[in-house]
Amino acid sequence: MLFHEINKSFLCVFFLLLLPLHSRESGMLKQAVGTLAGSMAFVDENEKKWLANAPKVTVELEHEGQIISLVSDDLGAYIVELPPGTYDLKSARNGDGKQLRFSPKQHKCFKIEQNKTTRFDVMLLKL
Repeated sequence: MLFHEINKSFLCVFFLLLLPLHSRESGMLKQAVGTLAGSMAFVDENEKKWLANAPKVTVELEHEGQIISLVSDDLGAYIVELPPGTYDLKSARNGDGKQLRFSPKQHKCFKIEQNKTTRFDVMLLKL
């Protein structure tokens, strides 16, 4: 009977020690990420004048062959966590699905670094 109790205790401890190894292999550890924050706004063609915030605009980014969508809030702001790497700006559309154009001087790519915040503002031309 004592042997049986010791055996049970040993097995419990053994499985508790193995649990962290299983968690790592099954992807339960937190993935490395960085933060992307910014705003979306409409500017005039010459970019000399801010016209308005761009609420509910969806911007598509490409990262390692995958498309990621960002949606601005009611004030034109957004914040999201993304895996580290380089992202390319692909397209933008308003809440009705109409395609929007980027300002000619808009940067087209940015880099996310682990545990850091990257600011990336999107300048759009009014329809």
